[in-house]
Amino acid sequence: MHTNCLSAAIAVAFAILLASPGTAPAQGDSAGKDPAARVTCRSYILMGTMTRQQSSCRTEKSWSQSALDRRDEDAFDREAPLPLHAPSATQTIETGSADWARMAPVKAHGRLPYLQLVTTVRDMLRKRECVIPGQTAKKFDMDVRFAVLLDPIGKASRVVVAETGCQMLGTMVGLSVLARAERGDFETLGGTAPRWYAGEMNFTMR
Repeated sequence: MHTNCLSAAIAVAFAILLASPGTAPAQGDSAGKDPAARVTCRSYILMGTMTRQQSSCRTEKSWSQSALDRRDEDAFDREAPLPLHAPSATQTIETGSADWARMAPVKAHGRLPYLQLVTTVRDMLRKRECVIPGQTAKKFDMDVRFAVLLDPIGKASRVVVAETGCQMLGTMVGLSVLARAERGDFETLGGTAPRWYAGEMNFTMR
């Protein structure tokens, strides 16, 4: 999705979020992740007939390797963008705290379009739509927790995003979670009733 269209979709959902009161299920710790598997995006200058800036997203392990040893499958530059449209009438995105530690961790499949998401966060910071201490458009590293209410087949009805200091960022996280649920990325524990699951998204640019 073009950046302007994406910003418009986030703005619409942001307005819905502000108009949707709700309380979150009430703070704990989430499990750590393998640092080598963490995805980081970097900007660089591409030299040629025209000099231009380009960004690429890879795992930390891939970035630590020489350029000749890096594998295409460790890059996250060609994933199809998530359709970040406004929530349906039966879905809500809320900002708040949750008892993260008491929830089952969400099991997700599929690859995230980090280039789409991280460059969107970069643009928020560059345009000062988000002002977060210690984070700049050129360098940021943010972990954002979320809780999602999934029915037994993995469809989402509610998303609670931890406070980030930027509601547009929280809205984007919520829209991303809903989009992933819609494309079937989340595996549930089954049962007959909806259940809360906890997860986390990271956005890193260096």
